[in-house]
Parts: sequence; C-alpha cells; structure tokens
Amino acid sequence: MPVLMQINELTKQFGGLKAVSSLDFELHRGELLGLIGPNGAGKTTVFNLITGILRPNAGRILFREKNIAGWAPHRISASGIARTFQNIRLISGMTVRENIRPAFHQKIKYSLLSSLMKTTSFINTEMEMDRKINDALSMLQVSEFADQHVEDLPYGIQRRIEIARALCLDPMVLLLR
Repeated sequence: MPVLMQINELTKQFGGLKAVSSLDFELHRGELLGLIGPNGAGKTTVFNLITGILRPNAGRILFREKNIAGWAPHRISASGIARTFQNIRLISGMTVRENIRPAFHQKIKYSLLSSLMKTTSFINTEMEMDRKINDALSMLQVSEFADQHVEDLPYGIQRRIEIARALCLDPMVLLLR
C-alpha cells in the first residue's frame, strides 16, 4: 500500500512542556490507524498539528509527499484532510442539512450573480451538493433527521451529523476525535 501520510520527528513544545516529542508514524492508503493514550498524552495536539491549527516546533508532516507542516488549516482541508472535534461544533437554530452545506464552501464554483439568477451551473451544483449530503446521511443512517434542527437531536445523532459534514469534504484522510 502506498504511504498517504508520513510523520517524522514531529515535536510541539509549549514553553518548557513537550506535548509531542519526536513522533513518527505512517498512514497507508486504505488503512485505519488509531492514536490512543491517557488524558494529556498529546493526542489532540497531534490532530491540531496535522490540521494546521498549531505549528510544529520540529518535524515533518508529509501528506501525499508534500510537507504540510505549518500550512494554514483551510489549505490543509482543501488538500484532502478533514477532522471532527471532541466537542461537537454544530450550529444551533439550523437544520442538519444546513449544518452540512458549509463543507462545500471551498468547492463552489458559481458566482453570486449565478446564484441570484439561478443559472444552470448554480442549479446543477446545488443538486450535486444535496445528493452528496443525502448520501452521507444515508451512509450514517441519519437521513430521517435531515430537516430537523440539530439542537433537538441526541448527542449520538449530532456526532454522526458532524461526521457526515466531514465526509462531504471528500477527504483522503479523516481524523475522528
């Protein structure tokens, strides 16, 4: 299996505290990899380093043979890495479907004028987004909640909605926290 991501000597310090020290691992295409450890072991810090929320003090994060260490989070997301967070980050007052739609923001190709005029390009893009949302909700067995407000749903369903949103980014790597 080809290597999709390779972490070499990844280190992150906060003052005198080493949160991550010389971490090395590889993730191969199609592989499922778990990062386990007690509270405070640095798991979230590793996720934040991979997704650009934090910059490493040392080391490399190779994704598809490019060093993405220090890239901005939106650039890393656009390159094919998505994540969920430990605390659910859904927007109250919005439906499940409305919470997932922002996943497509980086990929929308139509203009404001196209959306106002409801051009063919706009309509086709919106239909494709709806299809992908429906597919993700179906895969996670939460389709019946698509038009309900997220704050009315139990925690477990909200977690699936957050995963559906991440899947709609079409990631090559999905980090689940």
